[in-house]
Amino acid sequence: MRLLLAGDIHIGRTSSRVGAIEHRQGFRSDLLQAAAAWHRMVDLAIEQAVDLVLLSGDIADEDNRFWEAIGPLERGVERLAERGIATVAVAGNHDHDVLGRLANHLDARKFRLLGRGGRWERHTIERDGRAVLHLDGWSFPQSHFNINPLTRYDLPRDATVPTLGLVHGDLDVSSSSYAPLSLSDLLQRGLSAWLLGHIHAERLAGGEADGTPWVLYPGSPQALDPGETGRHGVWITELRHGGFTRPTHHQISTVWYERCAIDLTPATIGDEVDALVLEGTRQHAERIAANAAGSPLAVISLRLRLVGRTSIGGEVAKNVARMVDATALEVSRSVTAEVNAVEVDTLPAIDLASCARSTTPPGALARLLLTLGDNEEGEAAVSAEGSAESAAAAEGLRLNEAELKSLMAETRQALQGIGSRPAFAGLKTEPDDPFREVDDATVRTYLRRQARALLTELTMQSDNAAPTH
Repeated sequence: MRLLLAGDIHIGRTSSRVGAIEHRQGFRSDLLQAAAAWHRMVDLAIEQAVDLVLLSGDIADEDNRFWEAIGPLERGVERLAERGIATVAVAGNHDHDVLGRLANHLDARKFRLLGRGGRWERHTIERDGRAVLHLDGWSFPQSHFNINPLTRYDLPRDATVPTLGLVHGDLDVSSSSYAPLSLSDLLQRGLSAWLLGHIHAERLAGGEADGTPWVLYPGSPQALDPGETGRHGVWITELRHGGFTRPTHHQISTVWYERCAIDLTPATIGDEVDALVLEGTRQHAERIAANAAGSPLAVISLRLRLVGRTSIGGEVAKNVARMVDATALEVSRSVTAEVNAVEVDTLPAIDLASCARSTTPPGALARLLLTLGDNEEGEAAVSAEGSAESAAAAEGLRLNEAELKSLMAETRQALQGIGSRPAFAGLKTEPDDPFREVDDATVRTYLRRQARALLTELTMQSDNAAPTH
C-alpha cells in the first residue's frame, strides 16, 4: 500500500507577506491559498497512485471557516474516491468542532474522521477479507487539551497487523495546552509509525531503516507566513512486508520563506551595500529554486539579516524600507524572489575590547556584547579582527554573572509583557510564537540585536559630532 501523509492544511488561510507575485502577469490569487494546496495534494495522490490519504488535523482553519472548507474538502474527497483512494483524518485544536461538522456532510466510506470526543478509535483496512493495516486515531475534543492523549490510549495491541497512529499534539512540551506528547512514549508504544499534527515545520524521528518505527510531523503543505521557513509539502510512505518505508517528502507549496544572512563588511559606501544585498539575495533565491526544481514553487520570500562590521551601519538602517519595497527578482520564468523584511544586525568597525574599557554608554554596550559572546551563527563578538590578542584583552571587560542575570530577567519580563498588551489581546497563541515561552536564547538574541543597533547609532553620532575647541 502507498499512503500520502499530511496535516495542518488550514483551508481558509492564505500565505501572508507575499507581494511580488501579485504583480506578475497571469497571476492567480488562488496560488497562495491553502485550499489550492489541498487540491495539489489530491493531484499528487492520484499521480502517485496512493491507496490512502491520511490527515493529522487542522484541515480547516477555524470554526467560522466551515463554508470556506466544505466545498474544497468535498471536491477533493470525491476526486480521490473516484480513483479508489479513501481519506482518513483526525481533528486538531483549530478544527476540533468544524471538522466533525464537515465529516457529517461527507460519505463515511470516502472520508473517515477518527477519535471524536477525545476517544481513541481504530479503523482497520482490509484486503481480500484480511486485515492489512490498523489506523489508530485521536481527535481534539476542544480547542485546548493539557493531558497527554497517550495516557488514554486503550486499544489492544495487535502484533500481527501493522498499526499507524494519528494524533494532533505538541511533542516534548510537557506544559503545553495542546495535547502534550512524548517522543519516547510514542516510540515505546509498539506501533509501526506515528503521524502527528500541530507543528508547521517538518520533523522526522526514527525510521532510519525501512520497516523500523518512525514519528513524523509532516509540516504545513502550504507555507503560510514568514515563520514557516524552508520546504513545505506532503510525504509518501509504502507499507511493505509488515512495515513502513521511510517517508519521502514532496514539495507542493507555492511559497518558500527563508531567513538569510548577508555580510556587509566589504561595503564602505551605499552603492556597495546595494550590490552586496542584491548579489546575496539572488544567490539565496537561486539556491532555493534549484532545491525546489520540478515543484509548483512560484515565489521565494526572504527575510534578510545584514551582518558584519561596517562604518556605514546607520546609513544601511535608514534604507531598510527601500530594500523591502523595491526588491523583486525574476529567478526563472515561473519563480519570483522578494524581500519581506530586513534586519540590520551590523557592528561598527571598532574594536569592542578597546571600546569596553571606556565608562561611556558605548563602553557599556561593548561590555554587554562581549558578555553575550558567540551566541548566533558563530559570529565572534570579541574584536574587529577576532585576534587572540584582542580576545585576551577582553577578559575582565564583561558583565559579571549577577549583572547579566538581572538584565536578562528585565528583558524576559518585557518580552513576555508584549503579548498582554490590549492591541494583542484578541490574538491566539501559536506553537511557534516567540513570546509564548521566552527562553534564554531568545532573550540573548534580543539583547544582542538591540545592543548592536544602539552601538551603531552612538558611534555614528560620535563620528558626526562637530569638534569642540
